Amino acid sequence: MCRATKLTHQCFADEFTLCCKGEQVSIDKLLRGFNHFSQVLGLQANKNKTEVYTCDSKPDVEWARSIWSRYNVPKHRFCWWIAAHGRLPTADRLIRLGAEINKECVLCLEAEENHQYLFFKCKYFQERQSVM
Repeated sequence: MCRATKLTHQCFADEFTLCCKGEQVSIDKLLRGFNHFSQVLGLQANKNKTEVYTCDSKPDVEWARSIWSRYNVPKHRFCWWIAAHGRLPTADRLIRLGAEINKECVLCLEAEENHQYLFFKCKYFQERQSVM
């Protein structure tokens, strides 16, 4: 702490991060933001410390937009993302990992529980999903 000014933290104006999509419109807005920063504060961004990274703004798969919608509950987003990648802790997966458990579907007790069965063939799950 600097006793004369009682300063406990410093922030350097030439070191900050701005993120945008890789679209021309977003990049133009980012550049306008840099120009506005310079005009208002009279400072210039340090070009030696500046790097620009962009990414494709389109989802890689068709289901990504519905999973990552801002209207979905974060916990549900995560569960659906895990399901989309086949990483749910289904019986077949847990057995492969060394768990000693029953292979039957815990919802209907009619077949061996796996990702494909649980979401596309399990009668209990299909009945509940049709209600939603």
